[in-house]
Amino acid sequence: MFLRRSFFITLLFVCAFAVSCTHVPTDEMEEARLALKDAAKKGAPTYASKEYESAQEEYDKANNSIAEQNYEKAYKHAKNATELAYLARRIAEEKAKQDKAGAEEKVSLREDEQAKKPVGNDTLSEGEGVLSAEAAEILSHSECKDIKTIYFDFDQFSLRPDAIQAVQVNLACIKLGEFTFSLEGHCDERGSNEYNLALGKRRAESVRDYLIQMGINQKRIETVSFGEEKPVALGKNETAWAQNRRVEFIIK
Repeated sequence: MFLRRSFFITLLFVCAFAVSCTHVPTDEMEEARLALKDAAKKGAPTYASKEYESAQEEYDKANNSIAEQNYEKAYKHAKNATELAYLARRIAEEKAKQDKAGAEEKVSLREDEQAKKPVGNDTLSEGEGVLSAEAAEILSHSECKDIKTIYFDFDQFSLRPDAIQAVQVNLACIKLGEFTFSLEGHCDERGSNEYNLALGKRRAESVRDYLIQMGINQKRIETVSFGEEKPVALGKNETAWAQNRRVEFIIK
């Protein structure tokens, strides 16, 4: 009796798995379609074109997989499309909010900071990624000894108050010369690889945009995303995840 019951349970499990592999992910496809539509309404094709295009590509791949009757693959692409469309919408909303807040105020901030910058550093190469002897000497100053890492909330790319303070600390070093540096965006392990690469990129760009507002020449700044590929903490808990949601300043 026990063996017959175990065989029956195993048979049910196998059948359920087989159905899931041959089931068209209708709900997931509709969710992705609506997410893309909502993102487009929020201006994602303009403000978050790369993320929106990636979401559309995943949606197209899902449709192609359905045509090939590879429903398990279609499900994965549909979920990726929804996540990326959601991110594109949030980026667009944030950008639109910034624009509405007023570009004139940002220009004024840049002008004020440029006026405060010391003159006479024309021996430093600008935006070329090459350190002169003077720039190397600048990096030995105390202001550059404690470069801060910028941390983010879960699934967010906006700068928190403590993140802004950390960027301000790093500005003391950055303003000493015209050397180039890189902003590396990172995420915790939750979410798809595609989503985390896009989110890491947005985190790096948020720090970059703030630095530009503070008068830093955009040519000096490079941004790169590693997504979830380079964690600094390996635990599967909030303590570890919080350390991995970050942007690091890499001085060149």
